[in-house]
Amino acid sequence: MCGKQWFEQLKENSLTTYLLRTAGLSMAVRIASALLVFGMHVILARLLGVEAYSSYIYALSWASLWILLALFGSDFVLLKCLPTYEVEGQWGAFRGLLHRSREGVILTSVLLIIGIVLIIYGSRGEHLSPVAKALLMASLLIPVMGLTSLRMAALRALKRPVQAIIPDAIVRPLLLGVLVLLIYYWSGEQLQGWQAMGLNVLAAFGAFLLGSLWLQRVLPQKAKSAVLHCKQRYWLGLALPLFMTAILSALLSKMDILVLGLMGETQSVGIYTVAARITDLALLAFMAVESIVAPMIAEFYAKRDYDQLQDLLRLSARNIFAFVLAVSLILTFTGRWVLSWFGEEFILGYWSLLILLGAHLIHAFCGSVSFLLLMTKYQVQATVIFGVGAALNLFLSVGLIPLYGLEGAALATLLTTLFWNAAMVTYAYKRLGLNVTILRFRIVSCNSR
Repeated sequence: MCGKQWFEQLKENSLTTYLLRTAGLSMAVRIASALLVFGMHVILARLLGVEAYSSYIYALSWASLWILLALFGSDFVLLKCLPTYEVEGQWGAFRGLLHRSREGVILTSVLLIIGIVLIIYGSRGEHLSPVAKALLMASLLIPVMGLTSLRMAALRALKRPVQAIIPDAIVRPLLLGVLVLLIYYWSGEQLQGWQAMGLNVLAAFGAFLLGSLWLQRVLPQKAKSAVLHCKQRYWLGLALPLFMTAILSALLSKMDILVLGLMGETQSVGIYTVAARITDLALLAFMAVESIVAPMIAEFYAKRDYDQLQDLLRLSARNIFAFVLAVSLILTFTGRWVLSWFGEEFILGYWSLLILLGAHLIHAFCGSVSFLLLMTKYQVQATVIFGVGAALNLFLSVGLIPLYGLEGAALATLLTTLFWNAAMVTYAYKRLGLNVTILRFRIVSCNSR
């Protein structure tokens, strides 16, 4: 079946039409968000300077991991359970899951903040470095962004995917940019990293309030008035493996930045992060296409319709790869110029930018392989591969960064990306008899499906 005929058949399915429409809107919002965030980081890099901006970025990277710890997979549990409870009319469990998730995030956030404060003051004393101050301020993001993640998961579960991302993707960077410019022009002094982080917390809180209002509007009345019914043990059992997958995936994406900072390369963190954020423009296609592909993988696998599943995987991989390749070619020729927007010092990140683009091309070549394993019965194997990949990334980062600096961090990421994609492609090929890459080959049958 050719791609055009396959697409025409897909359009006849109302669910697919809905997914295509929402994915298109989501893509538009994400592109607008990418432009806003990019502009906001240009402003921050200019107003803070390399050292203060690097402290800000380093603290923000740690905050993203702390938020995952506070969530403990509860956002994924909401995504998995709320639609089921809505269909089955289990409104007590629906309300109970929302309530317990919020309680859990607030409790773990408070404990994490206390632990962070004790560790920083215990190791630094009263004289805190700029990085330590930025880390302390970043800890306040834990409850705000933890609750924001729950709100986003609930809205997605209620089929409001665009409303789920607008507050954090659009409102938050807008608020942060406005606050930074107002404070800078009011004070007339250069901002410090911890001050920018404080403004980030305020912007995140404002976006959270807006998102919470939207959630209250769309929340079913039956869920609001139902008697709480909690399935604590069941929810915790679901949360653990999902949490492990989330934390390992986050470690894979942040390991290079964290190791750069831990090895005393704090100034390099800002330069490297800017290069990484620029290359992330190539990943917009993943976000848009995989929002369509993931549920369809589960549907075709449940129906054992492997021909349609193979066509879906190949077509999505080719579309993603074409977009990533186009962005990579553009950034190859314009990379130095784009980096210079942040300041002349950031041009040093050009070669790491090229290496990271190579990593994205490898990922795009292998298509939606991680989703294929997660949406079928091989989620445990995917988690194991992510875990080995995170360990390999740490090993390579520690070995390559002292030798090659920024380029060493990027090279560690490229080699790790090659490993986990190759491992998952091989596993999917052997167990499912499916080819997720852009190439045209396939096993005729497979007994392990």
